[in-house]
Amino acid sequence: MSDKQDTFIEHILAENERLQAALRFAQIGTWELDIVNKQVHWDERCKQLYGFSKEDTVTYEEVLTYIHPLDAERVREAVQSALNPQSDGAYDIQFRTIGAEDGQLRWIHCKGQTYFNKTGEAYRFTGIAQNITELIESREQAETSDHLAALALEGANAGRFTVRLEDNHVDHSTILAHILTGNERIVNRATLVEHVHQDDRGIRDEAYQQAEKTGKLRYQARFVWDDGSIHWVRVIGQYQYDEKGKPYQFSGIAQNIDQEVEARLKLEESELFVRSVMQNSPVAKLVVVGEQMTISIVNDTMFQLLGRNDSIIGKTLPEALPEFVSASFIDRLKQVFKSGETFYQPEERVQLVRHGVPYTGYYNYIYKPLRNTTGVIYGVLVTATEVTQQVVSRQQVEEAESLMRGAVELAQLGTWIVDPLTGQVLHSERMAEWLGIESGVTHLNNIYPLVFTQDQERVRAALELAWKPESGGIFDLEYMIVNRLTSRKYIIHAQARTTFTEKGVPVKMTGTAQDVTTDRSLQLALQQQVQQSTEELAASNEELAAANEELAATNEELATTNEELTESNELLARSNDNLEKFAYIASHDLQEPLRKIQSFGDLLKKDHGSALGNGLHILERMQSAANRMSILIKDLLAFSRIMPNKEVLTTVSLNELLTSVLAELELRIEETHAQILIDPLPDISGDTSQLSQLFQNLLSNALKFHKPGIPPIIQIRYKQITFSDLPLFAKVSRQSTDYHQIDVIDNGIGFEQEYASRIFQIFQRLHSRIEYAGTGIGLAICEKVVMNHGGAIIATSEPGKGATFTVFLPQA
Repeated sequence: MSDKQDTFIEHILAENERLQAALRFAQIGTWELDIVNKQVHWDERCKQLYGFSKEDTVTYEEVLTYIHPLDAERVREAVQSALNPQSDGAYDIQFRTIGAEDGQLRWIHCKGQTYFNKTGEAYRFTGIAQNITELIESREQAETSDHLAALALEGANAGRFTVRLEDNHVDHSTILAHILTGNERIVNRATLVEHVHQDDRGIRDEAYQQAEKTGKLRYQARFVWDDGSIHWVRVIGQYQYDEKGKPYQFSGIAQNIDQEVEARLKLEESELFVRSVMQNSPVAKLVVVGEQMTISIVNDTMFQLLGRNDSIIGKTLPEALPEFVSASFIDRLKQVFKSGETFYQPEERVQLVRHGVPYTGYYNYIYKPLRNTTGVIYGVLVTATEVTQQVVSRQQVEEAESLMRGAVELAQLGTWIVDPLTGQVLHSERMAEWLGIESGVTHLNNIYPLVFTQDQERVRAALELAWKPESGGIFDLEYMIVNRLTSRKYIIHAQARTTFTEKGVPVKMTGTAQDVTTDRSLQLALQQQVQQSTEELAASNEELAAANEELAATNEELATTNEELTESNELLARSNDNLEKFAYIASHDLQEPLRKIQSFGDLLKKDHGSALGNGLHILERMQSAANRMSILIKDLLAFSRIMPNKEVLTTVSLNELLTSVLAELELRIEETHAQILIDPLPDISGDTSQLSQLFQNLLSNALKFHKPGIPPIIQIRYKQITFSDLPLFAKVSRQSTDYHQIDVIDNGIGFEQEYASRIFQIFQRLHSRIEYAGTGIGLAICEKVVMNHGGAIIATSEPGKGATFTVFLPQA
């Protein structure tokens, strides 16, 4: 279908070429203005009219330079008017050119038409040009010789006439009558009216009304000859006036323009016909013109394929289809435009944007150059057919076949196909290796002798049964074969299925075969081993019975030990409880004398500070020591309260908990100008108080150990991990499949990694109290809280590069 349409389009283009030849014979040139790129494509006749013999394509501005300076602006305005969507797109103007190479002055009559798309954008402007120098010169001569000189252009198929207005007498050339009536007879003024086609008389009347105002007449209309035939005539004339300004006669010419009109109509009809053929084609087609690849014609099938509308007409291909810019499509189009060679690409993978949505498909497409009548390439015809479904289906089949071949190869299977009617066998290389024959085609009669003698009849009977429709066509048999060359024996397991016609005639049996020799040997060895193992197992059972008796006695001893262990655990629990109470009472009682020391010290300093002299310094050191002792006792009390593994009672929102902790540390954060970045955190099961201590201690440490003069930046990051993702040195106190991982990362002073485990021990410090205050209990509390919640805490650091404390908490 596509090839026929392409041939038909080529036929139409050939008709256009013949039409162009007719235009050349009539000395009528053709031209086209590339609206987007402002370039003019013209034929040889047009170039002659401009005294130009070089390129077939020149810029619009360059063309204007060859127009007479007095006419150039008028031409520019006429072009702009024709390109205005509010106009009918018509272009009709006479002007002078100055030869680009010969300097000759010529009068040209240009006519053209602009084509607009549905959105009103002009996408094509084309027309014809004719040399009217002789006509204009004759008219000018008539004006300089009392306007009575004949304006006849007999050689151009034109006749002159003069109408004396006082009596309507008509003086005319012989050819005029033939042009207007088809016969050589006297023409009067009535003849000039009566022979005008009835439908075109309004055109004539309007032209004469305009002539009464301007003194100049110009129109073209159909004239009906005496024999009834219709012919196109162009009438040009002007009034002559006396010294008082009163018109006394009207002179003009009439020119037969059948050939010109017919050529233009044929050109328009052929273009419309080509467009109609393309629009109705089920194959996607598109025409681009010029080196800039301006889109000229697109049929509906191509619009659907591209997911675009007619707004792309008149645009360059890169503008209309930007997704093609980075691909090779435009380069190939330009190569076809340059070389004139047709390009064909089957099953090209193309990435489009259809209706704003990315789409990938496969297409067969052809780029074919289009030539004008002079053989110059002016555009490219693009034909595309989508074959996505076919390509994808074939790829799926090829993939399935590849997978099947891979599976067959992986399973070390041999394959074979039998024709039940002829006995021909097509077998794979592996089957040939087992049988000791060449791979390819052989006959069943050559296979049967290679089957172990005791199995031959069984194999033959199974095959014949599988070739009967009532059997279901299934062949499934295990038998032995003997290699023809080496006499090596193979036990193979063969399976196959027979394909039947609708009448039940077997046409093909397709099957596979597997070497099970090793499997059968292993089965035999396994049977022997099982028998031996059974005997050994009986002996072992007797020994096991004796061992069971000893185990029973051991179990009795173990039960007694378990009772003692339970009693010890109860004693330990009471001891831990007493220890917790003791720590609480001790810390509480120790706080009382410390408060008195601090209070008495404050009174002593207040009342007798001036009398103490150097003793004031000793008093301040005493109060500082008492204050450290108070902080130490508080930290010990906090540590003692988290010693036991308490039950987890509530669901804790870590996001809300961090908000509370940051509120308590607000003053310290402001003082250090710290920046704290927190990921969204989960809700976990735990103890709110203990978890608050955990994050408060970690954040306090990060704020405390910051670099001097550098604001702390603290990041709290979160992710979920599995048990297998836990670091080897993270010893959790309760095992779970999944864990919460929370990292507290700072940009502080850091520490040597060798101290990473030491810092979690109680009272352990890496810095002096003068450098950084503290008791060394905070991180010990953190470790206890994490352990109480079934998790683990680790630290990683490097001096001067900050530290990371990572907490792992089980999710269940």
